[in-house]
Amino acid sequence: MSDEYFGLVEMVFSFGLVVGLCLWQLWSLEKARKRLRDEQSKPDERG
Repeated sequence: MSDEYFGLVEMVFSFGLVVGLCLWQLWSLEKARKRLRDEQSKPDERG
């Protein structure tokens, strides 16, 4: 691979990293929302 492709490879890698982080954040938010929904739907156990 010649030197002219290093910029392209770096841009693709950076873009993939950003997309991966965004997907991870969306997954994490969905997990937190589901946990919050489950906690709110539970009956109050304090008596």
